[in-house]
Amino acid sequence: MEEVLGAIRVSMEEAINARMSSSFIPRVADVMRGDEKNKQCFEPSVVSLGPYHSGKPHLQRMEQYKFVSLKQYFKHDDDSVPFGEEEVIARCFQNFTRAAINAKNWYEIAVPENEENPFVWMMFLDICFLLNFMEQAVGTKTPSSEVAGGDNNLRLSSQEEAFVVRDIMLLENQLPFELVKTFCNIKRSVEPILRGEAGEGRQMYRRMMLEIDRSVPVAQQQQQQQQQSRRSSGTSHMEPYALMNAFVDKLIRHYSLEKQTPTSSSSSAISSSNPSAQVQPKHLLDLLRRKIIGEESTSNNSDEQQSTGGQWYSFRSIKELKDAGIKFKKTGTNQLKNIRFNSKLFRGELYLPVIMVDDSTKSRLLNIIAYEMGQGGPPDRAVTSYACFMDSLIDSAEDVKELRSGGILLNALGSDEEVADLFNTLTTGVTPEPGAYAHVKSSIESHCMTEWKVSLANLYHTHFNSPWTTIAFIAALFLLILTICQTFFAAFPREAVFKN
Repeated sequence: MEEVLGAIRVSMEEAINARMSSSFIPRVADVMRGDEKNKQCFEPSVVSLGPYHSGKPHLQRMEQYKFVSLKQYFKHDDDSVPFGEEEVIARCFQNFTRAAINAKNWYEIAVPENEENPFVWMMFLDICFLLNFMEQAVGTKTPSSEVAGGDNNLRLSSQEEAFVVRDIMLLENQLPFELVKTFCNIKRSVEPILRGEAGEGRQMYRRMMLEIDRSVPVAQQQQQQQQQSRRSSGTSHMEPYALMNAFVDKLIRHYSLEKQTPTSSSSSAISSSNPSAQVQPKHLLDLLRRKIIGEESTSNNSDEQQSTGGQWYSFRSIKELKDAGIKFKKTGTNQLKNIRFNSKLFRGELYLPVIMVDDSTKSRLLNIIAYEMGQGGPPDRAVTSYACFMDSLIDSAEDVKELRSGGILLNALGSDEEVADLFNTLTTGVTPEPGAYAHVKSSIESHCMTEWKVSLANLYHTHFNSPWTTIAFIAALFLLILTICQTFFAAFPREAVFKN
């Protein structure tokens, strides 16, 4: 048995080491952390995951709860298994050690050799906490009161759960997905081996169950077989990839203004049913980023972006663009790359994705931006570019009000001034992708530089900005036509006109 576990462990370590360079989790850059307005957005409020914030005094309450999560995650669904959770935990930890020691190279932190065991135990606990919390969040597991021992102090309040959701999306709180997957593979491999080591007691149990199955109807046998297959590893857990997908999807739906249609949800989500068809995420924050940016609009093709990427645009605020005849409308999805511009006769339409702004929006966006700007980040800076684009549009509370009236922005933060300040401080010390939204910017610039379009738009905006002014203009025009006709027929009587 030990030889089998050793072979499994070696193969897992080789897979981890092969992906180590692509799973680097950096610290937040000093230029971003140095801004006092943004500094707190990178600090955990209730829980630390990984080595960066471990041991801080204000996070000790959750360190106690991590032991509750450990017991909850390893708690057996099948009471008939011939071994205890403690035995599974000990064997998993033993086989997890070497893989976790290698994981220290993923962080910008030095772990001395004499502190490797505490590091491994910390990563072991943190992974159990994360998996257990996500399973409870997506509804595949309910908290066990027996595990907590009836102690209310070891249960999370709704407020603490909200803070945990915020904290596990911090860049410096990320756990490498490869290590999480390795942990789950080890757990899945250990429990069947322990079952085999149970020997005669387990074989006797199987023979007894076989005798019982002979007297059970076929439909019930199939149901029992399904339940037994789910319990073959001691507990029924979702695959880590599918669990992360379900958790992030639920988070996105919570912050969406509109119900997701089957089309939009399938296009924005990374398929959990066929994970091999997609590049797996580096960590939870990476998965969230990939889902919210979506696919770029087909109108913004790469050739157009490259041809206009170096152009300077005299971008002005939403209020000024509105004066130039540009209306703001929401797109059919919440994906940040889905921004497009349509130019009509003397008007333009800028389509923007719907976004809700609340207390967690700034932290979530800033940590994704820090991930994009940091070492080992994604090749493009999609969220950074979106934040810079919105910063160029929003200067004041009036601009936020215009977006609210169009259903593009839902302000759950407070005043419109706070939202304007949020977007104006998101991009401190960062640079967008040079070609991002180049086609949209070029089209807006072309519209604004066409004088007759702007003049007609100003005329329309000034004199026909309400239905009553339009009705008054039509009535005045009708009266003017009647007056002209009356004057004409007074000068040239109808009889004289018909004689000629």
